[in-house]
Amino acid sequence: MLILITLLYSTTIAQAEPFELSPIEVVPRAAVDPVSLNSGEGTYIRGEDWEAGGERIENVLPAIPGVAFSAAGGPGQTRSLFLRGAKAEHTLVLIDGMPVNDPLSPARGFDFGQIPVGDIEAIEVLKGPQSVLYGGDALGGVIKIFTRQADARPRLFFEAGSFATLRLRASAKGLAAGFTRSRGFSSADQRQGNFEPDGHLAGNISLNQAYPLGPRRTLRATAFYNYAKTDTDRAGGPGGDSFGTFTKNSQAAARPPGRYPFWRGYRRPLLAACGGGL
Repeated sequence: MLILITLLYSTTIAQAEPFELSPIEVVPRAAVDPVSLNSGEGTYIRGEDWEAGGERIENVLPAIPGVAFSAAGGPGQTRSLFLRGAKAEHTLVLIDGMPVNDPLSPARGFDFGQIPVGDIEAIEVLKGPQSVLYGGDALGGVIKIFTRQADARPRLFFEAGSFATLRLRASAKGLAAGFTRSRGFSSADQRQGNFEPDGHLAGNISLNQAYPLGPRRTLRATAFYNYAKTDTDRAGGPGGDSFGTFTKNSQAAARPPGRYPFWRGYRRPLLAACGGGL
């Protein structure tokens, strides 16, 4: 009896139809991941969707359900993003595939206060845990920011307004630069002697360019630098205004990845990256 059962069981296994597993490819973070690999809800918005949303990114992303910002002051001050209530350090931020979470901060959060939206091509928001694909920093989700790639048409943007506000942006062939200045005003009670306006000065430059080196060789250079200086007050109350108190923030990241053929036609991605807050 035992022998008969074993033979029947072996026959059943032999008749099972073979199946093939899906191929697994390990790629750098700059690559586009299929939607089927994402374990949570995703939202993709293009530049046309926020043309009337303002210059700062905190005016754009809160339109997506589950995204909220916490501001520490006016323009140029720290902006922290909370995705579905998760802490800022639990949201991974990628700019053109570069992880830009601040490595100098114990919480490893990212400051959104310095990013202009004028040269952003698209933003993808992945909600929910994404640690399987992106590591431990993506416990709350992932924010992917894609900047505009090389364009033969030069772009120029100029804006002026009250409080001596001036905004200027220019881009051409993958290189973009911007400048913002505002004299600002004092929100403190002037009857208590607070007359000093809290101005703001910011500048940024970015590069997103691909250089073909041959039929199977491509070198893409990606880098950005943001700088901001904001006047602040020494303290609140009477006489709290200070003409010599200000805050400086800067961000920098660079990555020159490339794909080169090695043995048997296999193309291995080469990657060198650095980034952080200064």
